Amino acid sequence: MTAQEFEQRDHTSIKSIYYCEALDKLAFQLYQGGSLLYANGDFEVLNQAGQNALHWIACGVEVIHEEWDSIKIADAYFEKIDQGFSVLYDVICHENKIWLATDRGIRIFENGNLLREDLGSVLNEEPIRDLEIIGGRLFFVTDYEIYDWSDNLNPFTFQQKITKYLALPNPVNDISGFVQLESGPIIIKSGRAKQLYLPAYERLETIYSLEQQGDLLYLFTKEYPLLIWNTKTNEITEQRLSIPEDARINDTYHDIYGTVWLATDHGLYSGDHLLKKEDVLPEIAIERIFVNDDEVTLHKEIQAQIGDLIKIELALTHWSRYNDIEVSYQQYDGAPWKSVTNHINLEYRVRSLSDELRFRATVDGQNYAFTDSINIKSHDDSWRTYFYALIILGGVLFLIAMLMMIRNRSEMDKLQSEAELLRTQNAALTLEQKSERLQMNPHFIFNVLNSIKGLVALNENKLAQKSIGTFSKMMRAMLEQSRAEMINLQEELQFLKNYVELEQMIREESFDFEIESHDLDVEAIHIPTMIIQPFIENAIIHGVAPLMDRRGLIRLDIMKQDHFLEIRIIDNGVGLTNTKTSKNHTSVATRLTQERLAKYPGAKLRIGNSEEIGFSTEVKILIPFKKE
Repeated sequence: MTAQEFEQRDHTSIKSIYYCEALDKLAFQLYQGGSLLYANGDFEVLNQAGQNALHWIACGVEVIHEEWDSIKIADAYFEKIDQGFSVLYDVICHENKIWLATDRGIRIFENGNLLREDLGSVLNEEPIRDLEIIGGRLFFVTDYEIYDWSDNLNPFTFQQKITKYLALPNPVNDISGFVQLESGPIIIKSGRAKQLYLPAYERLETIYSLEQQGDLLYLFTKEYPLLIWNTKTNEITEQRLSIPEDARINDTYHDIYGTVWLATDHGLYSGDHLLKKEDVLPEIAIERIFVNDDEVTLHKEIQAQIGDLIKIELALTHWSRYNDIEVSYQQYDGAPWKSVTNHINLEYRVRSLSDELRFRATVDGQNYAFTDSINIKSHDDSWRTYFYALIILGGVLFLIAMLMMIRNRSEMDKLQSEAELLRTQNAALTLEQKSERLQMNPHFIFNVLNSIKGLVALNENKLAQKSIGTFSKMMRAMLEQSRAEMINLQEELQFLKNYVELEQMIREESFDFEIESHDLDVEAIHIPTMIIQPFIENAIIHGVAPLMDRRGLIRLDIMKQDHFLEIRIIDNGVGLTNTKTSKNHTSVATRLTQERLAKYPGAKLRIGNSEEIGFSTEVKILIPFKKE
């Protein structure tokens, strides 16, 4: 049976797709039992599995999980009750052994024997829902964790149940994969889990499957059938599919020939048949233009001169046949089309007064996508007639300028001296600001070290090691921040958490600290370095530390207000006092902060009594909203 015949006549529900290396064939697992093997345009239906049985091919060996109490691996049968499990979720080949994910741990089939892999007393009883090989490393998924077999089984834990783990075989731009939770997709980026947010696609809650081509991620979703995400430019294209609207996509696979396969509950789909007819064309656009290596703004008309070198960079994409894209260009309307040999870049020497460049792209040689035309206007040689007259005029102007320079030399020297003095003062002020904003109370450092010493004396080694680690992270962050005026909000909040954690240790956990960021994208927002820490320190030392009758509370509240970022530090301490220590300490922090905020238009600082019930003092900082 050929692929075309299967697609036309069979609407069997396909559960998953995987490549069987031992057989060099694609394997399609059917929901009603059995599998299909595919190679060179032909399907082979495997009927060894019974109705509703699960069927895998791993290490070239068939694994069949029947409805009754046995499991077949190659020619051997094993009673599930004897093996201590009742459900088989997934089977893979890893290190020439067959690994089985069951409802009670992992089993390994090797040399005719099926053995339990010891994962520890807890994991041995956990259901292992999924097995994945990523970059040669084995990962397995339980209800709430993802474990890296190569990393001493260190888990990635989630608070909600995992419904699917979508890993990238080749991490791109710090993204290693996605985790589908019951509440929506989570992205794994830079070793951390964060909520997936794609602008203009707030309704995205379910990702069925994903594929990758370099920087491009193809997200097959419930809400938007196919989203093509360029992780390098952060651009997203929505693609329509020709599969039935109610079809659920269970799995996808991108084979070595560039064909994309979709396993759905309405059958198997492949190739360009997945797309609406008008979407099969590649996408082409002019990305950048250089004139003699200087980048110019993209307009429909570019100014140049005869002999100038024009370089044009193109942006190309096609959802399944990128390597088949052919690009050509036309010098003017009616001119023959010429091939762009290096695919995405054209170097063009201006030889006429007016050219109208246009590009096109195709994957089949019949249907083309076109760019807008770019007019290149060049100057003629008439300017040469006035060349010598301009030289003479320039000489006269030069003599006049020299006379004026001699006449005003003393005045210019004076202005230069004043300018140098201003530069020196500005440099001194900058150094003073850097020095003052990075000062750390020596009593705080002494108390931290003394507390750590006390922990060591009490044999609280783990807590002492944790405190030393927190202290070193904070000091390292201070050194790094000394080199930069701005820092992203996430790093600043982490620094504050480390600082407050140490203050809480010193003060025997006598106060609480809360942060509310109102779902801001803290990685993309940048604020001045250590603009918050002095006021947190004030709130601790002069606010909550003197409290005797109640537990202290400090809250850091960060939100977006119009075009500003509003930062509020409130505490339930003793309130604003008139003691000399409080006045002096606060005035230094206030003066330094006001000097630093002066360079940001509209920035403000206010310190006063809090109007919020249960709090006594409030510091409010307004900073123009900056987002990368």
